[in-house]
Amino acid sequence: MLNAKRAELASTPKMDKEIEESHRAEIELARLCAADMMRCGDIDGAIKALRAVQPWLCTVTEFGSAVLLDLAMALDAKRDPAATDLFGQLSRSPNADVRALAKMMGSVDDAEGFLKL
Repeated sequence: MLNAKRAELASTPKMDKEIEESHRAEIELARLCAADMMRCGDIDGAIKALRAVQPWLCTVTEFGSAVLLDLAMALDAKRDPAATDLFGQLSRSPNADVRALAKMMGSVDDAEGFLKL
């Protein structure tokens, strides 16, 4: 069973820094557009812009985790459950600020649930 799991993991495509770097200009443009949209209150547009580049992002790079944090924050503003998953992934980010914010935002839902009891 363990060997089957290892084979499955080995066959899945890996995101790495090289792929992220080859699309860096597109990712930066999407991030800037999303930030402008968020300032104007267009959360759906920001989510759409960031999801377009999400396949190229990697949670283990500082740049990728920062952009994914932007996406998670936008998703959280819409109360999308996918935000919780992203916050969980980003809680292991190499960037200490991203890691701390992801841990804090991931625990907000737990605190809200406790307060509703």
